[in-house]
Amino acid sequence: MAILDALPGFKATVQSGNVTLPEYAHDGEWTQKYRHLPEERRSIVYVECVSDAKFAVQVELNEPFKIDSEILTFDITVDGHAVAKYDLSRLRYEKDGRRCRIRFDSLVQRINENEVSKRALKFSSITKGRQTHLFERG
Repeated sequence: MAILDALPGFKATVQSGNVTLPEYAHDGEWTQKYRHLPEERRSIVYVECVSDAKFAVQVELNEPFKIDSEILTFDITVDGHAVAKYDLSRLRYEKDGRRCRIRFDSLVQRINENEVSKRALKFSSITKGRQTHLFERG
C-alpha cells in the first residue's frame, strides 16, 4: 500500500478480485516527468500480476489529509501509459467530511465529440513455457 509519510491520511492500493495485491519497492530511477516532486511526496511500487485478471487502483483520503489547493488531480499511469485522471475539489472533499475513496478500474477514451470507449483495466496475458532454440552452424 502506497503510504507517504509526508501525506498523512493518503493511501493507495492496487486490487484484483477485491483483494489488495502485495507491493514491491521500486529501486530504480525516477522518470524525468516526476523529478520536480519532492521525494517524500512521490511513490512507485510494483505488484505481482495475475495473467488476464482485471485490476483497479484505489485511492483513499481521510482526516488528517488536507488539500492545499482548489483542485487535487490524480493521474494514474500503468507501465508509463496514462489510464485515468480525476479532479477532486477541496470544497467537495471538505463537504464530504474529509473522507474520499476513488476507484480507478477502467480506461475511458474519447472516440469523438459524442462517444467514449470504456475498457476494464486488465493485466496482460503471461505465457510460461519451455523455449527451444535452434542454431544454425555455418
